Amino acid sequence: MSKKIGKKIFCNLPIRMVLMISLFPFVILLLLCSVTFYSSGIRQYTKLVKNNAEAVVEQCRNSLNQDLTSIEENAEGLSSQRAFYQMRKNIDEGKKPIEPVEYLQMTTAFNSFLQHYSTDIDAVGFYLIDNSIYYMQSNTGSEKDVLRYLDYTSFAGYENQWMWVSVADVLPEKITKNLPYELALIYPLGEANSHEIKGCLWIAVRNQTYLNSIENSKVTTGSDIVLFREDGTVISGMEDNLVEKMKELDRKYILQQVETKNTKEIESFDVVDFYVVYTPLVIGDTGILAVIPKDELYVGFSGYKHVFLFILIAGLVLFIILYFLIPEYFSRPVTQLLEQMKGIREPGEDRKVDARGYREISQISDGVNDMMERITQLTESIQREMKAKQATQLQYLFAQINPHFLYNTLDCIKTLCSCNENDLAEEMLDQLVIFYRIGVSKGKSFIPLREELKHIRAYLSILQIRFDDFRFEIHMEEGLEQCVTLRMMLQPIVENAIIHGLEEKIEGAQVLIEVDIAEDMIITVSDNGKGMSLKELDELNGRIHSEITGLVEEDKSHGTGIALPNINKRIQLLFGEKYGLNVYSSEGCGTDVELILPTNHHAEERV
Repeated sequence: MSKKIGKKIFCNLPIRMVLMISLFPFVILLLLCSVTFYSSGIRQYTKLVKNNAEAVVEQCRNSLNQDLTSIEENAEGLSSQRAFYQMRKNIDEGKKPIEPVEYLQMTTAFNSFLQHYSTDIDAVGFYLIDNSIYYMQSNTGSEKDVLRYLDYTSFAGYENQWMWVSVADVLPEKITKNLPYELALIYPLGEANSHEIKGCLWIAVRNQTYLNSIENSKVTTGSDIVLFREDGTVISGMEDNLVEKMKELDRKYILQQVETKNTKEIESFDVVDFYVVYTPLVIGDTGILAVIPKDELYVGFSGYKHVFLFILIAGLVLFIILYFLIPEYFSRPVTQLLEQMKGIREPGEDRKVDARGYREISQISDGVNDMMERITQLTESIQREMKAKQATQLQYLFAQINPHFLYNTLDCIKTLCSCNENDLAEEMLDQLVIFYRIGVSKGKSFIPLREELKHIRAYLSILQIRFDDFRFEIHMEEGLEQCVTLRMMLQPIVENAIIHGLEEKIEGAQVLIEVDIAEDMIITVSDNGKGMSLKELDELNGRIHSEITGLVEEDKSHGTGIALPNINKRIQLLFGEKYGLNVYSSEGCGTDVELILPTNHHAEERV
């Protein structure tokens, strides 16, 4: 009910107001599209920057891992040589560690290793803590006495295997501050049983080996990539970096994330003001940390902002133009049409409408003029036929047509035009033209069945447009289209069903027309209305099959009128007593009107 009330209020508004209201969804859609575009742009660009950050970190990690792994693999080969093997065996057995020849072999191998990695390795050497052996060579001339300062007790349990260490963890600060390296590969020498460390092999990796890759890997202008230990130490060698400048809260959160992730893959996460990407290296608890200020994520989004502003401004300008121009453009011809149609409300008025503007209005104008012309012709034809055939049944037939049908239809067309329902108005006009075109039929009393069904379909279609809940169906067997029947035979029956059977049917009103063939042609008109009591049905059938000869005048005392008795009498006068009309009904179950007609009637008109 509320839906109908809302629709009625909306339809009663001026078309200009309706058009203005209809434009507001355009603004909402524009804003939604603009916001969606902007939000999507931010998400896509941010995702792109983050993906790029992860790709840069992964590339840097792979490069460093490859270099460090290569050094470690070659160090493994170095330690597996016979001279080193014999030294480890002698140490484990408590014998003299090494012979002069073996010492020479070891120094030669170390020098060859140092020269091979001249750009990556700063120093190589080996040392026994009893000072029986000490050897150190450097490409840069760095401190050569570092192995004497190592805390060898910290390597207990790691003897006879290569391991990465941070020199800051194993050497005093007075030594490390002058060293050109911060990472070293160490091989503790010890006894297998006692785990007592006797010395070590030492390979120090130059800072530049990994700093070049790190310094050249920038995600954004303000971002930073460093070597980062899980204890929070920055070992990249960069004195002034973004990580060191981060707030304590951010650094604490990063340490927590790095500790809890414990992954071998790339991990990314947000902190307060930064976006962080972390991945571990092959060198123990050391990894690569990329830090990007969140402001940097949107630096390149300025282009999206400009596009967004352009779309928004252009849309608002377009809306303003449409808001003032479109209602005026569409409402003016409609208003003109309505004003001209006021002059043709009353029948008999010889007026035409001449509204132009756009195609639909022109079509409605032409349709109304055609309709009025055909109505005039129909009226004149009826008048001539009634004067020429005063004694025939056709005079009584046309008397059954409700004169308010046309006026109601025209009023409905006007309302549809007011509500900008041009398509429905045009359809109603078309059906009205069909209805009267076939109804006139150049004065013929007999027409093909297909024309009669087309005529009643036009009538029902008009009613269906007028009443939302009204439905109808028409079914006909094939081969009956050319059968001849009486003109305007079904319209009075359907009208009678609607007036008397469906007047109290608020929802779901329906009319069904079926055309079947057995020995004769049977046309059944059914409704789902209130039906009739047995007494009312007997009374109606009594009037229909009355023996009174000729057609009867309308008796206002009878609620069902004269339509059905007159139709029955017309059929019998033209086709014989075996044909005619029967009514079947029960109270509350609707009514069926059955017409029996000859199948192959091609007789000339008799009236």
